[in-house]
Amino acid sequence: MVNITSNTAWSLFQIPHRALVGGLDKMIVKLTGKPRQRYMNETLPLMAGYRRGFGLGRERAWETIKTGEPPISMETKWTIEMGSAQGAFARSPYKIARVLSPFLTAPSRALRAMDVWANSIAYDGQISALARRTGQNKGLTGEALKNYEKEFVKNPPERMHKEAMEFAKYTTFMSDPGAISRWVQQGREIVPAGKIIVPFVNTIANLTKRGMEMTPGIGGLMWKGRPGAEVLAKQIEGSVLAFYIISKAQQDEITGAAPPEKTKREAFYRQGKKPWAIKMGDEWVQYRRIEPFNTVIASSAIAYDEIINADDEEAATQIFGNVADGIFNNLIDSSYLQGVTNVLDRFGKRKGAIERTVAGFVPYSSFWRSLNRSAEVMMEGEAKFREAQTLFDAFSQVIPGLSGNAPAKMDVWGKEIVIEGGVLRQWLPYKWSKQTADDLELELERLGVYPGLPGKTMTIDGKKVELPDDLYREYAISLGSDLKQVLDVVIATPGYQNIAKQQLNPENSILFRRNALNLAMNTTRNAHRQLVKEQYKKRYP
Repeated sequence: MVNITSNTAWSLFQIPHRALVGGLDKMIVKLTGKPRQRYMNETLPLMAGYRRGFGLGRERAWETIKTGEPPISMETKWTIEMGSAQGAFARSPYKIARVLSPFLTAPSRALRAMDVWANSIAYDGQISALARRTGQNKGLTGEALKNYEKEFVKNPPERMHKEAMEFAKYTTFMSDPGAISRWVQQGREIVPAGKIIVPFVNTIANLTKRGMEMTPGIGGLMWKGRPGAEVLAKQIEGSVLAFYIISKAQQDEITGAAPPEKTKREAFYRQGKKPWAIKMGDEWVQYRRIEPFNTVIASSAIAYDEIINADDEEAATQIFGNVADGIFNNLIDSSYLQGVTNVLDRFGKRKGAIERTVAGFVPYSSFWRSLNRSAEVMMEGEAKFREAQTLFDAFSQVIPGLSGNAPAKMDVWGKEIVIEGGVLRQWLPYKWSKQTADDLELELERLGVYPGLPGKTMTIDGKKVELPDDLYREYAISLGSDLKQVLDVVIATPGYQNIAKQQLNPENSILFRRNALNLAMNTTRNAHRQLVKEQYKKRYP
């Protein structure tokens, strides 16, 4: 679904982009006297070619799904990325692998089919646009131009055929790998299961390049081998998008990565926020997988946030480093790097990495996880977020019917964390969530107060002990429920409300409110800590 959306969105974007390039090229020609390289009226032939390629591509895609191979010589992401490894099940010396091959390779065949379809659309679109361009360069008009274009499309010159093939690869993120991509691909061959953990190298590189081309400033440096009008158009388009993102950032309506601190991250999700998301109305909608536009959006949001929040004495190099680090985190969150994300969690959750990785080798693991969550919604009314603490927990999430055996994760209020959405939303790679309307959550965010779950270890009669899972769960639920009730009462009292509303000395107001909440939290925690110690001594004398 991500592949289909990215290919389609980027191909459609070429239509207004081509018109802008044509207009800029005309201006450049007037200023420099150079010959025309692009025309605004290439746009209509491009669209007509898209329409023609749609039908041809559909037939070729269906043939690819049935046979596993494109009916004509055509590049696909799977072919480029996997090389000789593709088709390994069908060639296996073991009969069981050959029998299961059509089922095990169904996702890769679907991916290849979509690329064949998108390639056909882009190729026919560019051939039609090239026919118009070369015809006009020859000075043809009217009926002569129409006849020339028809013959050109039927029998394109070899040079134009290659240019159309390159355009098709460009619009489907399959341009030839650069030196760095080839180096990573070679290194991946050495690492055991490297292709499973990082199957997409060239695709990621192309997505990043396309995004960087549109990023204001950076894209202007990527001019080598490209017409000036093309570079300028990308910078204008990227700047327009960046200005919109900055306006959203000024209103605090765009997010980057989730906070690295555990309590802040938990509060972030309780507030209904999503990492890499834009606020639309009262919904947070993720932009992370809207490729390649995500690169411009993320880099603009990260840069704005770093510059606005930088200390006066903070060096420009440090700000640049922080921006680069943020863009890197955005890249790691890519759906094409899901294998890396599963193995190495950026928030330090190395615990469970082996379990998650091993469970990821189950064929269709993401498919089964979505199926389990959808089934849970159908049977229970909602799906819970479950952590893989053991190997069995990890496997239970990707084996049908077992997901309910793993314990659901709790939030600070002792409630089990629910995954938003009905049956269908559990399958979608694009996520969104509703902004919280809870007064307490909003007040805690304003004050920068981030309560967390209680610790699992405590000192009882001079000995440090770790609470058993069942007792700790009871403790967390009871404490969380009481904390919520107590804090709700505190912020609703007339005295607290009066202090919150006064504007004469906002710093004092914030300090008073923080102290009031912290006092209430500490009192409640101390009471529950004593209770759980007594329960522990009774159960484990």
